[in-house]
Amino acid sequence: MKKLILGLLSLFVVVSLQAQSASSLYKEASKAMKKYPIAEGKDSKAEYLDKAIIAIGKAVAAEGELEGKDKTKMFLLAGDIYNEQCAADLKYQLLDNTFKSDYPNSALDAYKAYTKVLEIAGKKYFKSDAMTGLRSTADHLGNSGLFAYKADEYKRAYDSYSAVLDVKSILDKAGKKGVLEDKTQMNDHKYMLGLSALSAEMNDEAERLFAELTENGYEESGVYNALFKLNLEANPEKAEMYLADGRKKFPQDNALMVTELNHYLKTNRFDELVGKLEAAIAADPENVSYYSALGNTYDNLFQKEMADKNLESANTYFGKALEYYSKALEKDGTYFFAIYNSGVLYVNKANLIIEELKVLEDKGDYSKAGLRAMEVKKGEVSAEFDKALPFFQRAESMNANDLNTLNALKEIYARNEDFEKSKEFSARLKTVQDGGKNEKSFHENK
Repeated sequence: MKKLILGLLSLFVVVSLQAQSASSLYKEASKAMKKYPIAEGKDSKAEYLDKAIIAIGKAVAAEGELEGKDKTKMFLLAGDIYNEQCAADLKYQLLDNTFKSDYPNSALDAYKAYTKVLEIAGKKYFKSDAMTGLRSTADHLGNSGLFAYKADEYKRAYDSYSAVLDVKSILDKAGKKGVLEDKTQMNDHKYMLGLSALSAEMNDEAERLFAELTENGYEESGVYNALFKLNLEANPEKAEMYLADGRKKFPQDNALMVTELNHYLKTNRFDELVGKLEAAIAADPENVSYYSALGNTYDNLFQKEMADKNLESANTYFGKALEYYSKALEKDGTYFFAIYNSGVLYVNKANLIIEELKVLEDKGDYSKAGLRAMEVKKGEVSAEFDKALPFFQRAESMNANDLNTLNALKEIYARNEDFEKSKEFSARLKTVQDGGKNEKSFHENK
């Protein structure tokens, strides 16, 4: 019985100490904050603020031990301390963009503290103080969202930006203005909120926000780019509608232009793509990638016409493809894709001639004229591979580990019965396929 009584007494003492601890932690935080403004030197000020934020964090964690006015005052102090931490962090962040706060959630913690006061306070003056604090917190939340977004912490950025809208709603209902009152500010804020949602893979929320911005006439091309990508899989027609609207509204925007070109490439709409690329070149004549992309488009049209046996138009497209690859290389002689694709262009022509050769062989015409026709075709095939080879050699000298280039060289050397080089490139290809790396190009300085 005596042991039981002692046990109960021990439990009572622990509970009592915990209650005192919550109260003392609040007092400790309050005392530190009184000394903070008058402390001298950056380090001493930071020390008092650090003491305050640690103590108030523990007090908030033990909120159940406080009630009534004491609890309300504790949350008010918490909001004030977290706001002060945000202000201190902002000074350092503006001076040093690599600065990382020890308390990155301070703005959200201030928001939670002040809204808790609004929930539990019995006196109007407490609620008024909380709303005053929230007005400052709104600015800190906006800064916190931006810094979080730049640090790729997209969910925290979204939560911060979203909390600003909640603060605005609270203050507006209370007749206290001052947060995102300007339409442009509001739209800019929702745009960042949408980008954060998109990057955090909150796609439904991102689409809702971006669609709302288009309805508000928001002047930002990224909205249309995002809506295109968000709708492409589920609703291609809707996606293309957004893309068309964006291109019409922002005809010189490079990001939208690239999105449109890639879309037409992926959907094999080559005839339409030619006009788009010509417009892109006219808008940005120094962009080498557009010339290369137009060359690739004509290459695809060439293959299509050759497959349909439309030789005249096929030759026209072949010439156009070669012309634009050459123009790309005139702009930049080291542009890998134009170099590699020039080789591919000749290989594509060779492969299609091979198909014509097969047709002749299948006829079984072994007359003098028939054999002569087959020999001519074989010569044409060899000529195209010979034209392709220097481009692949050049590409390999720039990138010794590109799988497509290595495979092309292996095959062409085998066709030319240069089996030693074919074996060399077979080994180099296997090295890369196995996860290794060729340290030096075979054709470097050759």
